[in-house]
Amino acid sequence: MAEKKDTKLYIGGLYVNTVKGTGKTFLSGRFTFGSKILIFQNDRKQKNSDPDWQMYLVPAVPKDQRKPTEEAAPRTEQEDDNVPF
Repeated sequence: MAEKKDTKLYIGGLYVNTVKGTGKTFLSGRFTFGSKILIFQNDRKQKNSDPDWQMYLVPAVPKDQRKPTEEAAPRTEQEDDNVPF
């Protein structure tokens, strides 16, 4: 009897996080080549065909190069609407 070959490719793990300020839960994990994956629940879902979760690939910024979160301006709804996905 022939052995079954495992065709799954492990690409990383995800961790549960909380958005500061809103308390919403999201998943994040490191990816290859200095990037990070962020997965948020789709709170703008209007139809059953809309995705339940949305995934973004962003640059992974080392902790010593991050700006303090207190200085970051909150995103506006208009900025969110400009996201191309």
